[in-house]
Amino acid sequence: MLLPLLLLAIALALLTLPLALQRNLLFPAPKKNAVLASSSHRIEEFAIPVGERSLRAYLASPIDAPARPSGLLYFNGRREHPTSIFRCLGQMPDQHLLCFHYEKLGPSLRKPDEARLVADGVAMLDWLSATLGLDPSELAIAGRSLGSGIAIQVCALRPVRRLVLVSPYARLIEPVRAALPLMREWMLKDQFRSVEHIERVTCPTLLVLGERDQTVPAAASRRLFRAWPGELSECSIAHSGHRGLLKRPEVQRAIAEFCRPDSSDRPAPGHVRTAETAA
Repeated sequence: MLLPLLLLAIALALLTLPLALQRNLLFPAPKKNAVLASSSHRIEEFAIPVGERSLRAYLASPIDAPARPSGLLYFNGRREHPTSIFRCLGQMPDQHLLCFHYEKLGPSLRKPDEARLVADGVAMLDWLSATLGLDPSELAIAGRSLGSGIAIQVCALRPVRRLVLVSPYARLIEPVRAALPLMREWMLKDQFRSVEHIERVTCPTLLVLGERDQTVPAAASRRLFRAWPGELSECSIAHSGHRGLLKRPEVQRAIAEFCRPDSSDRPAPGHVRTAETAA
């Protein structure tokens, strides 16, 4: 009699613990492999005010300032240091890149919810817009994995020039269930239903994925765009998994080419599906 009760208690604990600590699991402290040096950019750290709070951010500015500035805001993935996007700086010598730490990373009893994270993202985009003297519609946004869910919602609220999504998902429950098969979407406090928000995204989008990704399978990333009628370019890496995509030179070149200020006059990297071909 005791054994079944013990097994039941263990099963309940295994289910309850992820529910109670899910925001700590989703937004742990980032890795410490910051990228803070560049031969083409000056990297500065800022405390950017957002209401009564401030967010820790990094801005990479071109050493040889272009005649007209351009910029990219990056939303990092789970446990990824936000400055990972600075691996692309060598390919983007004329662009400003901004990234930041989400609020209260690591162990914390009062984590921000999905709405707060999106609002913070909008505030960071507005800060970059004001700093560079550009309208948000002249800027680009990039998001990787977990951060893609924030990037898509920010782009839906503030139309931008270009959107880059690295290993995105249609719904957050998909990668969550890959790690926790018993989880159901109703159990998630933050559901990040990107497939619903992307309906309001109107700018050209670049999809970057690894064909051997086991965390967010390539099929799950492509499912996000199944009914989206916009202009979609794809950079697919045949022998890559979930990690290390931003370290690959071909990915760095694809992002740089796609986000260049004159990119509207240049062919997009990889396969392109326009609204006409998707119809």
